[in-house]
Amino acid sequence: MQIVDMSGWPPLDESARREVLESIDALAGEAARQGRDAAAVIEAAASFGRAFERYHGAAFAARVTRWDAAGGAVVRLIEPPAGCSLCLIEAGDSVVMIDSGFRCYRDELLGVIREELPDFEKRCRVMLLTHADIDHCGLIELADEVWMSKKCAEAFGEERRGGPNLREREPVQAAYERMIKRLSGYRTPPAEKLRAIGGTEARCEEPLRLIGCVGLDGLSFEAWEGRGGHVAGECVFVERTQRIAFTGDVYCNLKAYSPEQAAFNALAPRLMGSVDADRAAANAERRAIFGMLGESAWRIFGGHGGMREWP
Repeated sequence: MQIVDMSGWPPLDESARREVLESIDALAGEAARQGRDAAAVIEAAASFGRAFERYHGAAFAARVTRWDAAGGAVVRLIEPPAGCSLCLIEAGDSVVMIDSGFRCYRDELLGVIREELPDFEKRCRVMLLTHADIDHCGLIELADEVWMSKKCAEAFGEERRGGPNLREREPVQAAYERMIKRLSGYRTPPAEKLRAIGGTEARCEEPLRLIGCVGLDGLSFEAWEGRGGHVAGECVFVERTQRIAFTGDVYCNLKAYSPEQAAFNALAPRLMGSVDADRAAANAERRAIFGMLGESAWRIFGGHGGMREWP
């Protein structure tokens, strides 16, 4: 078993510690088979673990920006130093949430949300989940109901029964998934909150396929399922009246990362080789997003990084 510097990591019991080390062994072994530097994987794993402990409390320091949409809605973009962005949109007495974050940062994220929307917990909270990666679904508990592709909903059911989630069906991604679950305190989302929009078990033939819409107090979000370039079950949500799009990790605005985001997001590719399950499909999905939006002015919110105006 590899020797990993676990100083500065979150506390782990013996079982979790053993599982994390076994996962790192698997990642380092795969790197060696691919001709990558296994020692660099070990170093990245040590940094990865420390990052989860580093950003608690005042060090969380999320970047918060507010953006006016074309139809008058206001999008609050919350960007943690580690994990995905969370978007909030007021819709009458309700709040639409796009994704959530790591479960280990629940208190920190809730503090930021309450500063933006003091009555957040008194409102109906509806989440649109772009995909089931741990940093996007870790705080599903904050929502009253969560809409997602059928693939994601069924995979959560499989996970509750002790089976693999969507990342755990491939050995390298499964090793990474086991590690990140332990470090972030992940729990399988409760079934009663989950809602399937549409889609099928089969892989989409086209880069993006419309599988349904979610409407809430004057807002209507088209759900476009991708081929699984980043991960199976991924969705892009588009609100055409407001001209806003939420692209998850299909498209992220890398040029608008904060220094903390850039440092943290550089670790996963070093551990796995790539965060995309199928790079060619991921590139086709990105092209399809911009083709679908057309030439009118849009604001695009990716799973990581700042807002991008298009065109």
